[in-house]
Amino acid sequence: MRILFSIFFLLLMGATCGGSKSLQKSNNADFQIDKSLLINDWRHSQEERKGDTLTYRNAGFKFPKTRGRTGFLIKEDWSVIYHDIARNDLPLEVNCKAVLEGKNLTLTSVNNSKKPYKFEVISVAKDLMKVRRR
Repeated sequence: MRILFSIFFLLLMGATCGGSKSLQKSNNADFQIDKSLLINDWRHSQEERKGDTLTYRNAGFKFPKTRGRTGFLIKEDWSVIYHDIARNDLPLEVNCKAVLEGKNLTLTSVNNSKKPYKFEVISVAKDLMKVRRR
């Protein structure tokens, strides 16, 4: 019985720890991001924040209730709508343009009304992105 349980456990671990094939990590210097993975409606998952690493999930993710959630929609033409929270706690949309240089993603407001949002992409998949603010 122990042998069967051990085999089952190893098979289960192998299936769940294999990871997503579309996940890209920027561990090495020549890392190139698949730009198509960035085109998405990303929302900040503050519940998953660890140190200086910010986690973004697809807007369709079942987030817990919160007063507000920042994020950004990157479109195919690299125009961006940055979803921020205004001083009065109402949603604020900032039109931006995205630029990707290596693993550095910069969102610059079209009318220069805000400082650029700068991120280092640590990993990206179809429904999950981890970044560091620059």
